Amino acid sequence: MQGGKILGTGLVIVALVAAIWLTGPRYFWNFLTSLSWVQVSSLRIHGAHVVEIKRIKDLAGIVENHSSMLTIDEAEIVRRLHTDPWISQVTVGRDWLDMAVDITITENEPMALVNRNGQDAPELWYADAHGDGFLPMKVGQDADYPVISGLDFLPDEKNRREALATIMGLLKKAARVTKDARQKNLYLTTPTISEILVTPEGKLVLFLVDYPFPIFLGKDTEKQFHYLADALEKLYGDMKNVKIEDIVAIELNYNDDEHIRLIRKIKKEKQWGDGHAG
Repeated sequence: MQGGKILGTGLVIVALVAAIWLTGPRYFWNFLTSLSWVQVSSLRIHGAHVVEIKRIKDLAGIVENHSSMLTIDEAEIVRRLHTDPWISQVTVGRDWLDMAVDITITENEPMALVNRNGQDAPELWYADAHGDGFLPMKVGQDADYPVISGLDFLPDEKNRREALATIMGLLKKAARVTKDARQKNLYLTTPTISEILVTPEGKLVLFLVDYPFPIFLGKDTEKQFHYLADALEKLYGDMKNVKIEDIVAIELNYNDDEHIRLIRKIKKEKQWGDGHAG
């Protein structure tokens, strides 16, 4: 009988110790994280240009002078910030000296707008340097990018990816010229390109912002870029006997060689009467 009481008392003591052990650390942790001297004094955000600071703070879930430095889950913050389609890369770090959290983001930089078939109507998507669409464009947003259209005409994904890679290679070249202040020939830069159309046969047709005539591209876009840029420089300048206003189309790789064909509109000669009255 006495042994049973001792055993029962021992079980109660063990249960009490276990309860204290389980609840004690949690209580101590809650107390520790609530201390004012471990609170986040500053949330510093770097690299945000398109994404609003408030948007980043909301996604991060960090409240200055309230959130604890001890409870910052860097991996979870990165995961939440990646849900914003404008954000491509995120790093999160804690500065214990300043009791601050640093969030550095790299934003997706649009290089073009890709015209896609939507559920009800065509949609324009912002596309990065790889041609990957990351966000549909909404009314009022920046639309000052070259438009890529006609990809849905192609029969399969392989052909679409190949055409897109060729187009993005040309646009990257145009973007480098745009950013290089040393370049003198600025007639084929990103802002001067209005649209690049993919035909059902897989051929590429480029349109300029200033003039509506089509420019039929060939296969080697690297060489063609230089040929076309030189031709446009001459057309915009003082090319003898040829004015850019008279051009109705430009064809590169004419006859499968390196020639450029300038197609001009036919001017009708004026018909003069013989001077006799009827």
